[in-house]
Amino acid sequence: MLTRAQVDHFDVFGFLHLSQVFKAEEIDILSQAGKSVCSDLLGHVPTSGDVIWHQPFVELHPTLIDLIADERIYLPMRDLLGENFIWVGSEGMYGFSDRLRNHHWHSDGDQDTRKLAYRHIKCMIYLDPLRRESGALRVIPGSHRLPLNERLQPFQDDHTRERPTFFGLEGERIPAYAIETDPGDVVLFNQWLFHAVYGKTGHRRTIVLKFARWPADAEHLAMLCAKKDRIAEPHEALRRSENPRLRQLAERGLELGALASRKKAEIVP
Repeated sequence: MLTRAQVDHFDVFGFLHLSQVFKAEEIDILSQAGKSVCSDLLGHVPTSGDVIWHQPFVELHPTLIDLIADERIYLPMRDLLGENFIWVGSEGMYGFSDRLRNHHWHSDGDQDTRKLAYRHIKCMIYLDPLRRESGALRVIPGSHRLPLNERLQPFQDDHTRERPTFFGLEGERIPAYAIETDPGDVVLFNQWLFHAVYGKTGHRRTIVLKFARWPADAEHLAMLCAKKDRIAEPHEALRRSENPRLRQLAERGLELGALASRKKAEIVP
């Protein structure tokens, strides 16, 4: 459970760094489970030359899927998203291509600033130590809110270029906060926050959990229609789980799918 100060920090700055949420032995277990999933996906034990960026991920291993319902993840999500928060999916990352050694400044999703009212959160669990110059997540605090988010929208057009500049500056020089982490830390951030990564090194093993608020109105529901397959068709590992929290998240996804289908039917002439 988060404190009032932590909730306020997330609301104002758009992120939260939770130190040493998991013990060293737990990180070892998560690392082995992640390695097992990567081995299954690759057909061999991952090596330094392999790159994986796969979704779903935690749903593919019984140890990893328990992260979703773990109180250290589940309760903060409830504090930030409300009782009826929804499961959006997971990603697993191992290594990176040279082309993505730097992940330039961007906000997840499109350039429609109406999305800012509909909170989506990424929960990042990094299995390797990360520092500012070696791949730590950098964020521009408060950029999930207007008017700053709107002023930074030109970054969306530039970040996919090979050597982009942002307001005339190289990405590394943009004023920002680097969230330096050690294994066991958890980073929560609003997906509309502008963020970047520079200088990736090593294996860079990452587990990503994604959540969102229950849609408050028709506009929020319309935003989910584009993600209907991902949200409204929960992985069978959630549907068949004996954990009531996982089953409940699956049921919410199915309910949202039905709502989204009715919404699309109303839109189609």
